[in-house]
Amino acid sequence: MFLFFVFSILQGLTEFIPVSSSLHLIFISDLLNGKIDLITTVSIHLGSILALILFLYKNNLKHKSFNTIMLFKISFLGSLPIFLAGVFFYDYIKNDFSISTLAIFSTIFFGVCLIYIDKLPTNTKYTLSDISILKILFVGLFQCISLIPGTSRAASVLIGSRLLKLNNKDSIILALILSFPVILGAFCLTLFMEIFVNETLTLSISPKLVLSIFTSFICSYFSILFFFQYSARIGFKYFGYYRILLGFILILYYFSKTIYI
Repeated sequence: MFLFFVFSILQGLTEFIPVSSSLHLIFISDLLNGKIDLITTVSIHLGSILALILFLYKNNLKHKSFNTIMLFKISFLGSLPIFLAGVFFYDYIKNDFSISTLAIFSTIFFGVCLIYIDKLPTNTKYTLSDISILKILFVGLFQCISLIPGTSRAASVLIGSRLLKLNNKDSIILALILSFPVILGAFCLTLFMEIFVNETLTLSISPKLVLSIFTSFICSYFSILFFFQYSARIGFKYFGYYRILLGFILILYYFSKTIYI
């Protein structure tokens, strides 16, 4: 129960910010000698999906940030590249429950990238409502970079958006919009593959499952609020500094493990 609770909190806090939630889950599970099973992964992602739906709904009611047609266009076109890549590389992705040298390098490298994009100019006349189909596809291709271990989906979308000179607020909204079909698609694909194809997963409602969904939902929602309000004003460089620090912590941790094995 304790590990379920820890994983749910960690998932909620890191899913929507540019730091790689999967890397944090793997690292903490290794640190606590725990195990992330598929049912845990499925339940905590469901909590994050529900939190995102609530945020996007409330934000659109308050700010009228996007209309239905624009939302559908961005969601479909921006997610198409990573959907195709996800289907082709599903077996590799679902078994990637370890932290490799590549994941540590990606953590540091994309941390540097987040610091760099804060220095890029912003086109004040260009907003999310003006984004073209080609530019949506460009960001969608950038999102595919998140399939590299340690990258983070949010980080890849933010980098792509800022390269197009979108401002911080619109870059965050775009990252959140694109995260919905990707998380939902990964959730549904995992359920389908593991229940009907591989027959390795059975679902049953339990207090532990309900607690993990609820905890992930609460933590995800407040994490999104913080990210949206804070980074829209301040930028993304502090996430970059954190990623670089985390990368060196991972190097020290796993290097020390190899010494004492």
